[in-house]
Parts: sequence; structure tokens; C-alpha cells
Amino acid sequence: MCIRDIYTGGKNVDVAALAREDQFGVSVSLNASGDRLAVAADLDDGSGKNVSKSGAVDLLSLIHN
Repeated sequence: MCIRDIYTGGKNVDVAALAREDQFGVSVSLNASGDRLAVAADLDDGSGKNVSKSGAVDLLSLIHN
């Protein structure tokens, strides 16, 4: 099972397209009800790779089936 099968959001981030050096997932936080997930990428270069090593946090929401 992949994260995209359970959570949506984060501008539908394509985890497979992220660079290894972005460090996506280096830190994660789940809210108390388990329906919101924050995932950090400490060294992400931003949209279009125009802000070197600025970092990012993607906020994802649980898909209710």
C-alpha cells in the first residue's frame, strides 16, 4: 500500500518524482484523530527547483472510503 492510496493533498505530491536529497519524510506528524498528516522535506528546492534547499511541508488528508 502506498501513501497515495490512503492520503490525499499536498498538491497531490508525486513522491516518486522527489529527489532523494530533498529528504521527504525526514519528519512526520499525525494529528490525534489520524486524518491529517504533515510530512517534511527538509532540503526541498521548491516549485521549479528555484529556491535551493528551502525545505517544504506537505499536508495530507485521509481519504475516507
